[in-house]
Amino acid sequence: MHLNYESGEMHESVKHNLLENAGMEGYYDVVKMTKKGDRIIYNNHITITKIPKKAFDYVVNGKSAIDWVIERYQKTMDKDSLIENNPNDYAGGKYVFELLCRVIKLSEKSVDLIEKISEKRFE
Repeated sequence: MHLNYESGEMHESVKHNLLENAGMEGYYDVVKMTKKGDRIIYNNHITITKIPKKAFDYVVNGKSAIDWVIERYQKTMDKDSLIENNPNDYAGGKYVFELLCRVIKLSEKSVDLIEKISEKRFE
């Protein structure tokens, strides 16, 4: 399940508001995402809403997998070298958006699996 996280299914019940110009260049570009409750402000054009609470319960190394994506996939610049790290340059610019939607689904499925395993009695 986690092995192919970049090509996994995207969560269907997650709603995202797209403006009409979704085809324009830079539409999916992210500078820095912001999480507020059950929604993520992805950029000026996109807000992902109705994220199941359960998806935030899947924790990797002390932080939810969703929080890791939010923290790591943002535009940054090294102060000394002035080298820019721009996640929008990878895979046509839509990669970060699709990755976030996939991680939401994967997190929810992981929590479901952990709950099922916890119910089993092993002797």
